[in-house]
Amino acid sequence: MTWTPPSDGYTLSFRSRLEERFVEDADDMGWRFRQFAKYTRPMESKARYLSAWDEVFFDLNDTDFGQDFGLRQNRAFLGIGFFLDSEHSLAFEVGYLNQWLSRPGDDRMYHALSLNLLLTF
Repeated sequence: MTWTPPSDGYTLSFRSRLEERFVEDADDMGWRFRQFAKYTRPMESKARYLSAWDEVFFDLNDTDFGQDFGLRQNRAFLGIGFFLDSEHSLAFEVGYLNQWLSRPGDDRMYHALSLNLLLTF
């Protein structure tokens, strides 16, 4: 489900996902909920915009393939977007992506350059 409430001068959008997860040679089915929130604001040039988003991954059950109930992952992005056409239906975003993963023993954190191509239709 995607929802974009009305706003003045910026865009705030939300997306919710409920996923079924299967692993070969395992008997259980894993359930995962993902919540995504994105903020964009035009810069001085209408062809560029600031983009920030966050997505959390929450496992809803324990499985025999190792999935455990709880918060499993978080992805946070901050960058700049560039519209590639006059209708603003094609955009390119570049920025910093922080990914945190909950793992048995030590959690992991990754820092990455993120390149995204977005098509709106």
